Amino acid sequence: MKRFARISMFIFLIALVAGTVLMGVGRVQRAQAAGTSLTNPLLTGPVDPYVIYVNGYYYYTGTTAVNIQIWRSATIAGLASATPVTVWTPTSGAPNCCDVWAPELHYINNTWYIYYAADGGSDSSHRMFVLQANSNDPLGSYSEANTGNPHGQLSESSGLWAIDPDVFQDASGKLYAVWSGWPTASGGVQNIYIASMSDPLHISSNRVQISAPTQSWETHGFGVNEGPVGFTHGGKTFITYSASFCGTPNYAVGLLTDNSTDGNSYLSAGNWSKTGPILEQHDSIKGPASFVPVQSEDGTETWFLYHTTPGACDGTRTVQAQKMSWDSDGSPLLGYPVDANVPLTPPSGENGVFGWGPSASGDAVVGSWSNNSVTSADSTSLGTGWHQIFRGDPMLFDYTVQVDAQGVATGSSAYPKYGMYAAYQDSNNYVQGWLDTKYNVFATYAMVGGVAQSWQNANLPAGFDPTQYHTIKVSKADNTFTFYLDGVQMQQRSFNIRRGQVGLVTEDRTANYRNFLVTDNSQGWRDAFGDSAEGDTTDGLKTGNWSIQGPGAANGSSLGAGWQQIFRGNPNYENYTVQADAQWVQTGTTSSYPKYGIYAAYVDHNNYVVAFLDRQYGVYATYAVVGGSAQGWQNANLPSGFDPTQFHTIKVSKAGNTFTFYLDGAQMQQRSFSLLDGQPGLVTEDTAANYRNFSVTGVN
Repeated sequence: MKRFARISMFIFLIALVAGTVLMGVGRVQRAQAAGTSLTNPLLTGPVDPYVIYVNGYYYYTGTTAVNIQIWRSATIAGLASATPVTVWTPTSGAPNCCDVWAPELHYINNTWYIYYAADGGSDSSHRMFVLQANSNDPLGSYSEANTGNPHGQLSESSGLWAIDPDVFQDASGKLYAVWSGWPTASGGVQNIYIASMSDPLHISSNRVQISAPTQSWETHGFGVNEGPVGFTHGGKTFITYSASFCGTPNYAVGLLTDNSTDGNSYLSAGNWSKTGPILEQHDSIKGPASFVPVQSEDGTETWFLYHTTPGACDGTRTVQAQKMSWDSDGSPLLGYPVDANVPLTPPSGENGVFGWGPSASGDAVVGSWSNNSVTSADSTSLGTGWHQIFRGDPMLFDYTVQVDAQGVATGSSAYPKYGMYAAYQDSNNYVQGWLDTKYNVFATYAMVGGVAQSWQNANLPAGFDPTQYHTIKVSKADNTFTFYLDGVQMQQRSFNIRRGQVGLVTEDRTANYRNFLVTDNSQGWRDAFGDSAEGDTTDGLKTGNWSIQGPGAANGSSLGAGWQQIFRGNPNYENYTVQADAQWVQTGTTSSYPKYGIYAAYVDHNNYVVAFLDRQYGVYATYAVVGGSAQGWQNANLPSGFDPTQFHTIKVSKAGNTFTFYLDGAQMQQRSFSLLDGQPGLVTEDTAANYRNFSVTGVN
């Protein structure tokens, strides 16, 4: 990665001889505004890119050297024109006062953290530090985290020079830290180290060296391994890193692959194999490195950011973005770096600059709109036809959308009105709620599959004054839409629309909208910002008593007949792995077949796949219903000596229509069911059970 100063004494002397002073980055130069296509470079500084996509936004951080700033945008291209927010500035003279490098923004267990490296004025004092957000707003203020060390230092076993901290979770939710460090106090080379973490603020094991610059492509200028980023894909764990000196055209990306069979041996150096370079200079692009992956808005694509160099390791480097793919073994395929000014199709799910506010990815804007803030907009155009502006799909099945609306001017058409979209998939599938003050009605309308669902009207209250703000609200529960005006129910209708974009709409009427809000009404399992938790309430979502312990843990305490169940959101992958560690607690006396397990896929009560542990009969049982037709139970004997009071890992891997069932890593069954995808979840029958380390890993 580095930076303005990996400014060993040797580099500093070169700078003096050349009459050059190496400086930190000043004001960021933005190379591109958001649009319907994307071209590189995306940014000129800040480099050492890190990006995360959460709840409709891309959040970007990079090295400014003097503080930590965050860029936010609903699109990747929009990062180029986003206004940075300074969230933390170091204290002069502190051990983390200077050369603030490579900040990374992470959201872990409902809390925002920023990991970074800094020194006290000399390069040899570089160490790792952590900031913790003071609220749930990632653009709010941050404080030096309580790590037990001054200024939030993230201490590790060697106590030596350490930079580029990255924190990642494996498929079971366990935390690990990886970073670049020196083998001795005198430096020499930069290696990659890993250690386990007990929580986001504490490293709990000794560091383990898993890579050193031993290959020729890693030693141009200096022997360097730095900028590690850990991630899992396709059931495997990978760590990318940058190699060689950052000011050379040979700066490149390498890959470490975990080859352990149990996925829990990251701290054994022998389990890691090296490949590289997997991204290197090509044509006009020199020194491409500092790789970081990010999912597209709709989760169907993976993109990555990286920086390039014109020949210096400073703020003149540029940041680029492009799409990547995955090899058959799950490893990343990056291809060649794309030349500057080549138009790229934006990430899937983005629709350029359409829409407004968070996740502004709707259809094209119609009419004239003044976007005042992320929660307010004004319609400023009259005329026939629907004038509309959208927000992104909230990706929920059950939600409430509401806005305060004020009528302003009226045109001369037959039906002037103003209102909102409760759900909009396309011009053939949508639901609307309107205020029509010409005829004094609250009007609703929908199209489903291109078929008009007819208008329905309810009288507005006596004395209704459109010049005042009134709250239009629509609550969606599965296919039932309930319409409210100022808290009073006006109508309730059913439309077969699962979800869609929300937005504002007028016809020959200007109007002002304020306090636009979407609220998640899911009864499912949600305990993390941006975590999906939707389900079909008509099919008994979240039956029984469940205690949510976190995004990866829940306890089911209900006994009695019937299946007690709780769901997570549909992962929206055709191929994925779902797993959980499950522990039996108590068996009731009502059911003949008490058991506990997981849903591998649940569409509705006529389409699902489930796996159970049945301690009474000593079997691993699978069952499915497809199109309302039972697929039959199949049983496999549990291992000899199976102890249900211990946690055991239930895992189901879905590849197309093939479901492979595992227990503690051993394959138990394989069956085929014609289900494209569905919600995963937990399920018990007359059994209390604890679940930990629930995870879903998608495979494109």
